[in-house]
This record gives sequence, C-alpha cells and structure tokens, in this order.
Amino acid sequence: MAGDRFRHTPEGDDAVRVSESELRSLIGNKLQRAGLSQEQAEGVADVLVFADLRGIHSHGAMRTEYYAERIVKGGMNTAWTPTP
Repeated sequence: MAGDRFRHTPEGDDAVRVSESELRSLIGNKLQRAGLSQEQAEGVADVLVFADLRGIHSHGAMRTEYYAERIVKGGMNTAWTPTP
C-alpha cells in the first residue's frame, strides 16, 4: 500500500521504508547521475541492496552517497564491466 511506504518504524521518527525495487532504482539513479553507466549503476545497486537484505547495512545503501562522491571526484575507477 502506498501509505505503508512512509510509516514510522521502531528505528526512529525519521526512518522511511521503501520497497526493494524502489531502493534499487534510487541507488541506480544516484550512481548514474554521478557518472556510472546504467549497467554499472544497476550492478552496484544490486550488490548494495543485497547487503541490506542480508542485514549487513554497513555495506548496503548507506554507501551510496560516499560512492557517488568518489565517482564525481575521480577517486573511483569507472572503467569496468559488471560480471554476472
């Protein structure tokens, strides 16, 4: 339900829940704006969402902003091809 998307959670009043597919899309879009190709951004988004789903939040979506900043500043290699 649309209303469930923004319900408050035990994590705090500022916590927002999004679906897995929406999280992938948000991460992918952010990384594409930073300079990754669509294929690269989708690959990274898959890995970050997978980490969150496994409960390893330190290696999940919270890394998106850091990665985007590194990409923009040239501190991350963007000349790679995701492997299946």
